[in-house]
Amino acid sequence: MPDPRSGEDAGILVRILGPLEIRAGGRFIEIPGRGQRILLALLALNAGRMVSVDSLIDAVWDSRPPTRPRTALHAYIYRLRRFLRSCGVAARVEARYEGYTLIIPPGATDCDEWNRLVAAGRTAAWEGRWREEVTYLRTALALWRGSALTGVDTEAVQIEARRLEAARDQVLERCLTTELALGRYAEVVPELEALVASHPYHEGWCAKLMIALYGCGRQAEALAVYARARDQLVEQLGVEPGNELRRLQWEILAAHPPESLCRRLYAHPAARPHGRESRRPEQAFVSDDPAVPRESRRGTPLRGVRVRARSHESDRRQQPPITRQVDRQ
Repeated sequence: MPDPRSGEDAGILVRILGPLEIRAGGRFIEIPGRGQRILLALLALNAGRMVSVDSLIDAVWDSRPPTRPRTALHAYIYRLRRFLRSCGVAARVEARYEGYTLIIPPGATDCDEWNRLVAAGRTAAWEGRWREEVTYLRTALALWRGSALTGVDTEAVQIEARRLEAARDQVLERCLTTELALGRYAEVVPELEALVASHPYHEGWCAKLMIALYGCGRQAEALAVYARARDQLVEQLGVEPGNELRRLQWEILAAHPPESLCRRLYAHPAARPHGRESRRPEQAFVSDDPAVPRESRRGTPLRGVRVRARSHESDRRQQPPITRQVDRQ
């Protein structure tokens, strides 16, 4: 299980998942001077690896260097070194052939801690420990303090910041999917409402919010989310919602169990009917449909078995049959 430690206790010296800060005197402070911030950001992103002089010059001056760029860069490096010494941190900038390297203890940046926690969550998921996976991922997401590298406005750094934020969004989506699969509907509703409000065209967030509300017994509100999403897409973009969102609306109208929606949309092994025993990961996607031969439900996985899904009893005659692919992995 992860240890939800603060940055100080974890030995974090440099924080980049938010405003660029460095630990000094038991607290985190921002780095003065634009040039020093850019240099520290690039060196911290590549801690232990050399960053070439040319790359640093391009980053600091956005490909518009002064008359004597190397001399100006050396002056910035000198100021950064002096600042690090004044903070008393176990970090130093060393000159290497045609470049510079930030020497810092392993795991001394919040990005290192982020990578460690995400990897631990991935391992927990692989082993079927879903609650531990959520704990790891939530601890990792708590390291973020806003947009990455806020206050460092050079293009080279912002490219890396956007990459980090894309990785954060993927981890957040995975975490919310697992929480829905575990039946934690009420816990994720406020966060999903904020995500839908800030990303109104993101159908994935809309689908998750609909499932969460429906799982809380708030069917009408779940359908209202679909109606608002459709209105925005049609009126502002001139397109209809995607097939998955439209099918989700029909399944909510047909009163399908919320865990079945998670299984279909996300194929998540943790999403199972209440009261059943947990399956091993290799059994997680095995069908329970009686149309599948009994000998096919366990043992060696079969591929390409097409079965007819059981539609809701009250709509059996009104709705066309739905087929789905059972991928026995």
